[in-house]
Amino acid sequence: MYIAIGTRPDIAFAISVLSKFNSKPMMDHFLATKRVLRYLKETVGMALVYGTVDNLIGYRDSYFAGDLNDRKSTSGYVFTLAGAAVSWKSKKESLLSLSSTEVEYIACSEAIREGIWLRRFYHEITYTELNSTLPSIQLVLSGSQGAICLARAPRSNNRTKHIDVKYHFVQDACA
Repeated sequence: MYIAIGTRPDIAFAISVLSKFNSKPMMDHFLATKRVLRYLKETVGMALVYGTVDNLIGYRDSYFAGDLNDRKSTSGYVFTLAGAAVSWKSKKESLLSLSSTEVEYIACSEAIREGIWLRRFYHEITYTELNSTLPSIQLVLSGSQGAICLARAPRSNNRTKHIDVKYHFVQDACA
């Protein structure tokens, strides 16, 4: 778990899935763990390489109702700066979403908040003007036209009024 959190985001999902079976592992879980360890051994020479500072680019995606046990969705993001990852997160949502649009919208909200925080953090550690030489945030949206339309059109209807106010932060950020 330490490796996945601290230095190898590429194995975070596999470790997350395997961790669900810590209390009662089966042979399949042992074989999957061996496969992750084999992957780490084969990629030990790989590293994140940072170049010159450019735009802060965020990639985010979600998986609607992916957990077959409780039908909760998984969403996450990764931000790159200077050509390598600087922040990442993947988690199972705490609430049960009613549509893929809702899951995508929630993932977008989380990613935008992280992007704003990263931009401000960059400002603090480089002592630059907040609006001058800071890298701009570019959030790469996935193919959910519903989430994009919901973010751009600040209207509520019967299908979207249940979405919590904290996720409507996206509408202000997109304006």
